[in-house]
Amino acid sequence: MDDTNILIGVLSSVVSSFVFLFLMFMMRPKLIISELIAKTVIDGRTAFVIKIVNPSWWRLYDIHAELVHIKLENASGGQNVHLKRMRLVNCHLWSINSLHSWRTDINAEYAALYVCLENLEVLWTNDTMIEFRIIAKHSFSGFSRVMRRRFYRSQSSIREGAFKFGNSLEID
Repeated sequence: MDDTNILIGVLSSVVSSFVFLFLMFMMRPKLIISELIAKTVIDGRTAFVIKIVNPSWWRLYDIHAELVHIKLENASGGQNVHLKRMRLVNCHLWSINSLHSWRTDINAEYAALYVCLENLEVLWTNDTMIEFRIIAKHSFSGFSRVMRRRFYRSQSSIREGAFKFGNSLEID
């Protein structure tokens, strides 16, 4: 009888640990990255802007972003990847609010804009691509997640205008 109780205790502990880990895994950061890059003028300079929105119920923190130009070069046995990091005006945010805080968040701090002042249209050719990468931590679980969006063609990825306010990813 004691062996049965010990076995039930061990099994219930293992099952509860897996349930806990599954729930914590579900609390990884979620960010929506715009599918288009907005081309606009900021302080008299042409700028390329990418927008993110935090649609989750939780605040995210320690957000780092980077924009890279990727060129694939054929080599024997495969392709070599050449990366060139492009400079973002601000590549680190301490925190971003939850979209569900919109009633008290009049400044839409659940969305953020990342600005690149380098001329993407000159750098970007048909055999290259641009990738936006972002890593964030979940405020409750502490888990991190890396998200990325690849832009393959400048003609279909860049649109003149500015992003609408709030959680909209549309460009006016």
